[in-house]
Amino acid sequence: MSVVVNDLITRWRALTAQEIALANTYIPDVESALHVIASDIGKDLDAMLEDENYARTYTAVVCDIVKREITASSEEGPAMSQYSHTVNGYSLQGTFLSPGGGLFIKNAELKLLGLRAQRSRGVELYDY
Repeated sequence: MSVVVNDLITRWRALTAQEIALANTYIPDVESALHVIASDIGKDLDAMLEDENYARTYTAVVCDIVKREITASSEEGPAMSQYSHTVNGYSLQGTFLSPGGGLFIKNAELKLLGLRAQRSRGVELYDY
């Protein structure tokens, strides 16, 4: 299963030609990143996508990530996770969601997809 630009348009809004080009670049990047994350924790994302409900959730999450990336690179300004505005004190503060740029996948999105797992490891102290 692969997410397409029309999935993004349906869930968000009509896109400009430049945004469509960005979406066509970001969608495969996000999907590849999610496959790598799943592989790292020992899950087969392709098998998980056979479930229709999971596939819909996956599509929604990929669209949210791509939307955030398009917004971050648009003239509307980068996406912020926190924003403060003061009038008389001339203060304007903001915390960027992805300050360094690049692909950013939130932990909540990974958790929603079941890809946020803790690892536990043990070390044998004695040789039995």
